[in-house]
Amino acid sequence: MEWFRNLNTGKKMAVAFGIIEILMIGLGVFSLVQLSRVNGTTEQIVSDQLPSVRLLGSLKYDTAAMRRSELSYLLAYEHKEKWDAAMKQALDDIQQHEKQYEPLISSEEERGFDQEFRQTWEKYLVMHEKVMAMTKDNEYQANVLAQSEGNTAFEAAAVALQGEIDATTRPRPLSPGADRNSTLRRAIGSLAVWLVRSSRGLGWLRPWAA
Repeated sequence: MEWFRNLNTGKKMAVAFGIIEILMIGLGVFSLVQLSRVNGTTEQIVSDQLPSVRLLGSLKYDTAAMRRSELSYLLAYEHKEKWDAAMKQALDDIQQHEKQYEPLISSEEERGFDQEFRQTWEKYLVMHEKVMAMTKDNEYQANVLAQSEGNTAFEAAAVALQGEIDATTRPRPLSPGADRNSTLRRAIGSLAVWLVRSSRGLGWLRPWAA
C-alpha cells in the first residue's frame, strides 16, 4: 500500500470514491439478479400454478358433488329427479374442468397423477352405473354396493386427485433462463443509465486527482 500513501489527497479521494462506486455497482447487479429470480418465480406461480390449483380445486368440488348427489339419490324416497339432474351437472363440470386443466400440466409428475385420477375415476363411474342400474330392482342392494365397492372406488380417485393437487402446489425450479428475463434486461439498462450519470457527476473529482 506504499503507492497509495504516496498519492496526493485528491488522488486518494478519487481512488476511494472509485472503490465505493465499484462496490455499489456490484451490490446493484446482485440485487437485480435476485429480484429477477423472485420475479420469475412470481410469474410462474401466477401464470401456471394458480390456474392449475384453481381448476384442480374445482375438480375436487365437482367429484365430491357427484358422490354426494349419488348418495342423496339413493336415500331419497321422492323427487329423485332433483339429484339425477345434480349428478349430470357434476359430470358435465368434471369433463369441462378436466379439459381446461390438461394444457396446464407442466411436469411428468403431474401428468402421472392426472392419468391415475382419470383411470380411477373411470372405475368409479363404472361402479356408479352399476349402482344406478341396480336401483331399478333392489335399492337396498344398490345402497350396499355404493357404500362398499363404490366408496372404495371413489376414495381411490380422491387420493389420486389430492396427489395431483400436492404435485401442482409443490415448489418448482425455475426454467432455464427464467432469471434472465425482460425484467432483468430492463433493470440492467436502468443501472447503465445510472452509471453514466454518476460518472458525469464525479467530474468534480478530476481537479483533485490531477
